[in-house]
Amino acid sequence: MISNNNIDHGKYFDWGRTSSEYAKYRDIYPDKFYEKIVDLGLCKQGHKVLDLGQVQE
Repeated sequence: MISNNNIDHGKYFDWGRTSSEYAKYRDIYPDKFYEKIVDLGLCKQGHKVLDLGQVQE
């Protein structure tokens, strides 16, 4: 469970329960972003990728 006053006024949320919805509705990056990642050889078919976000304070 995570609580952050900058998100939903500090109400607790369980990221594990919402990650599938995030993946479904939060695709905000342009296709060019993904093309560049593939062109650099960073992600290939069959790879699993973990996105570690950055917390700003």
